[in-house]
Amino acid sequence: MSYLYAITGDLQRAFFFLQCNVPYLQIRVKRSFLPEEVKQIKQWCADYSQTKMIINDDIEVALAVHAWGVHLGQEDVRKYSNTLLRSLPIQVGISTHNVAEIQQTLQYEPTYLGFGPVFPTTTKTLKYPTLGMQQVQQIVAQSSLPMVLIGGITTEKAYTLAKEVSPHALAMISGLEEYQTPRSIKNFCDRLETGSVMR
Repeated sequence: MSYLYAITGDLQRAFFFLQCNVPYLQIRVKRSFLPEEVKQIKQWCADYSQTKMIINDDIEVALAVHAWGVHLGQEDVRKYSNTLLRSLPIQVGISTHNVAEIQQTLQYEPTYLGFGPVFPTTTKTLKYPTLGMQQVQQIVAQSSLPMVLIGGITTEKAYTLAKEVSPHALAMISGLEEYQTPRSIKNFCDRLETGSVMR
């Protein structure tokens, strides 16, 4: 059993995911948010509270829109003190790529850990080696925190991970492009959460 953790930088697509009631939605943009975008996301957080909204790499915006949480990469997390991150009134997720980073990240007392890349991905240039099923399975089983796996996760790989590894959630970006209707997203989420791989 695993939950879907959708990631997108397209606000129109983000709105679609909200209408589909996805469990988690991370908004990841490669620029500063425009004021009107901040206003829109804040309204979404109020209107679609069933989805846990996460802002990538921007604590200020996450706080401004009343998001459920903020997600920080290893480079970004070093900009902040342990005290600040532990005192935030929102949830904090942090990307990790190996056991050493996991151990180091625990000092920030995050709500969850992102972990990957599990498989090769074309979404961005990889700075870290892919982990593969066996290593991921071992680390997820030993983790004291919820794990969100990321990296090259397609529909079929998501089903396999949910069944054999059972992380808390599976982060998907390009792997969600095939889903264009609320019903298809809902069915996918249901299958992940129930462990069913039936087509």
